Order: sequence, then structure tokens, then C-alpha cells
Amino acid sequence: MWHLDRTAHRHPPPHLEQETRRSFANRVGNQGPESKARPGPAHGSAAVSHIGGLRTAGPDGETLTKQDAPPSLRVLLVCTANICRSPMAEFLMKQAVLERWGRRTAGQILVRSAGLHAREGVSIHPFARTAVGEPPDREDDRPLGDARTQWFENFRSQRVTAELITDSDLILTATRDHRSEVVGLVPSALRRSFTIRQIASLLVSAEPVDMSGPTAIGTAIIERVQRARAHIPPGGPDDDLVDPIGHPIEVFQSCASIIRRSVDSILEALRPS
Repeated sequence: MWHLDRTAHRHPPPHLEQETRRSFANRVGNQGPESKARPGPAHGSAAVSHIGGLRTAGPDGETLTKQDAPPSLRVLLVCTANICRSPMAEFLMKQAVLERWGRRTAGQILVRSAGLHAREGVSIHPFARTAVGEPPDREDDRPLGDARTQWFENFRSQRVTAELITDSDLILTATRDHRSEVVGLVPSALRRSFTIRQIASLLVSAEPVDMSGPTAIGTAIIERVQRARAHIPPGGPDDDLVDPIGHPIEVFQSCASIIRRSVDSILEALRPS
């Protein structure tokens, strides 16, 4: 399952929270201590369970993730306000991981987003929500659509902190200026901070990272990026994502398209266990 550690602060509907608590109590009684259940959509499907990152058990009662198992890769996506670029990247990365590798591998990757100058608790911009894809209308895709809706409705912005940076293996920013601010907050994050477009271009020619190998995934990625960087000229404006705030929806859609391609390039460099 996707780890979404802010879900508990996103105020799910009370009836869903009560339902999940009852389900969790039943599992604890039957299986022993498990991960804390997270409130989520009432629809039962594996897609719902994972896309929203809101539930820990599927309709058959199978436990989908254990929160006491630490993720193998922790990614922090950063922009200015955490209402457009970074949440679009968070959603698209989580969706891509699930679609490529399924729930078990997805459970190895923790994806979060935050804004350097964010106001806490703000919903995602409606144009950003539309740009990454509205819930599908087809009957057979409705569970997936319900999960997307739940994720968007639960999303609330958060501010970047030194703790979030320190607790991340990779910090991927919208622009080079954001990267500079991140490094200003935590200087030790220099080697593991990149713009999302920069790391995508550096990983295109890199050897895939074996996610089951002896080296930590984040460390292995950084090693490959550093080797690639030695043969590629320093980046420029093309490494940045244009801020779509204040622009028509077409600018948001263009931004989402660039993020989607960047995410694909990053995931192509990972070989699941």
C-alpha cells in the first residue's frame, strides 16, 4: 500500500472512520498486533485500498501492509505551497508505482509532498486535481475513481520541515531555487536533493537499481545519479517546473504531463524485488 502518513490529519468522514476502527478491532482480535488502520473509502477493491493509501485490509480481510515494516525508499516532493506541483507529483508517483508493480512493491516506497512556504491544511488546487485525471466514468473503473476522489478530498497541504527532509532518502523539488532552500534548511541533504526533471534526465542512461540488492535504494540511486552527472553539463531552466498558479488549466495540464514523464523515467531506473 502507499504509505500516506498525513492521512490521519485529513479528516475523513466520521462513518468511514468508525467502520475502519471496527474492522481494525476485529483484525487485532484474530491476528495479533497489526499496523494501525487508516480510515478510507468503503468500496472494497485492491485499487481502492492502495490508491488512496487509506486502508490496510482488502475486502477479503487480507492485510495489505504493515506499518512497522519501514519503507525501502522515502521520497519527499517539494514545491512552494504544496497545492499544485508537489501534490500532482505525489499523486502521479503513487499511481505509477501501483500500476507498474502492484501493492507489495508499492509498500516499499513512501511518497510524501510538502511546500517550503505552505499554509497548513489547504486543499489541492482544483485545476491541479483535474490535470492529473478526474475519476473515470466507466462502470468497471468506478472503484479506482472512488479512491482518487477520496485521496483528493483528504489531501491537505503541509510545510517542509527539517525533520521531513532528514527523514527522506530523496528530495525532489519543482525548481532549482526550491532545491537551494531545502539545502539551506538541511545542508546534509545536498547530495540527495534534485529537481524532479533533473533526476529524471540523469537516470535515463543509468543502470537500473535492484530494489532487493544489498545497497539501500536511495543510496544506490544517488550513486548512479552522481556518476551520470559527471558526464552531463550542469542543468538550467529546463530543470524547473513552471508554477501554474494564476494560469489557465492548460498550464496545469502541461505541468502534469512533464511530471508524469519525469516519474516514468525515475521508475524505469528501479528494478522491483
